[in-house]
Amino acid sequence: GLSEKVYQGSFQFNEISPAWYPQVELVNTYGVIEDQSVLLRVSPDGTCTLIESMNAIAKTRMDLRRYPFDNQELKVYFKVLGYSNKEVVFIVDSSSATRENKPMRIPEWNLTGIDASVQSIKTPYFSIEDASSAFVLTLDVKREPFFMIRLIVLPLTLIAFLSWSVFWMDKSSLGDRMSVSFVGILTAVTYQVLVAGILPQISYFTLIHSYVNIIFLVMCGTIVINLIVGALDKKGDTEASNRLDRICRWAFPAGYAVLTIVQVVFFY
Repeated sequence: GLSEKVYQGSFQFNEISPAWYPQVELVNTYGVIEDQSVLLRVSPDGTCTLIESMNAIAKTRMDLRRYPFDNQELKVYFKVLGYSNKEVVFIVDSSSATRENKPMRIPEWNLTGIDASVQSIKTPYFSIEDASSAFVLTLDVKREPFFMIRLIVLPLTLIAFLSWSVFWMDKSSLGDRMSVSFVGILTAVTYQVLVAGILPQISYFTLIHSYVNIIFLVMCGTIVINLIVGALDKKGDTEASNRLDRICRWAFPAGYAVLTIVQVVFFY
């Protein structure tokens, strides 16, 4: 005699509700899922509407080669526990997967799109051929790179420019020239450690790794030039040492620019 029966809260839902409902689980979960609330609406014709809120962390494969200018597809997989795709299947409601209903703001990321689809995934409940219907939620995100630019790129670029000041320093002050170059090298090493702490332990190079290594090589190059200039000056070949300094004043910035362009072309 009711137009609708409503069961809300864990006690009513688990203890009183006689209805069958699919137990949906997060396949690529990381850690424990926190079920926050549940609500079941049952109509006289047997239609059941189950609304469940959960808080979970999902893990997905990411391609970080263009970090910090990368785009990612973050996928979340849900499946029904204990049923193959011959028994229970998902049907996508195209209006459900949207970011318009609730604005989302993720630090360092820009959400560009949401898509929902249904796939079959291997879940051998009874045989190795079994597959389950899976609901896949795909989040298209684009990283906002200014954090890494402000933290690493701009300071390292400025330090590299300042390290080239050794080519204008007096050749007789070899110790001072070496001190400037070694300070730059130690700074580049510190930033390498910083990048290693931010990124996961991946086995391939990223764009930010390549940039930091280019800065490191440029700093090491100034050490080599300082030694050569010092050796020439010690031999009394002042003209050759002056000429080498003059060449390095434009060669190092040009080489830095070329290496930067090459790395961008390589990663894109």
